[in-house]
Amino acid sequence: MNFRSVDSTEWDVIHRADGDAKKIRQRAALLIATLAEQYSQGDLNSNHGVQFSSTGENDIFGTIRSDIGEGRFTLSFSLAGERLIGNLQIEKKVLRLSSDSTWQPVWGVIVPAQGEIFAGLNPGRFSIPPGNGQFDEKRAKAIYEFGQIILYAMVKGPLTV
Repeated sequence: MNFRSVDSTEWDVIHRADGDAKKIRQRAALLIATLAEQYSQGDLNSNHGVQFSSTGENDIFGTIRSDIGEGRFTLSFSLAGERLIGNLQIEKKVLRLSSDSTWQPVWGVIVPAQGEIFAGLNPGRFSIPPGNGQFDEKRAKAIYEFGQIILYAMVKGPLTV
């Protein structure tokens, strides 16, 4: 495979986005913690026995346990133009005949350093508005839907465009 050369005008974007990786990690962790908290309260917990938890680990950001399977959240980074973005991926545990298991990506959301967290290429069809530290019904509804889509993807398989 032949690789091309990269000049400083291209890789300099990483320096301009210096603090963005930390913000993205914090936002992804907060999203999972909020999801876990919201699903641990009241009637939501009876929904397929689902339990979300935040792990705080570097590679695995959270876990999913439910009557319909196990899953996890992983975070990776990429560039969208000149902006650093986080790719929060949901993976389901798949058991193999040889008694070992593997992880299959089934869905994911884009976590920018600022603004809405969204699925797909742009905000719109599904997005989670940023939190302001107070209860926000629109955000709570979006986080509930986030959990439901995760469960659906774990049963249905990869939700791709």
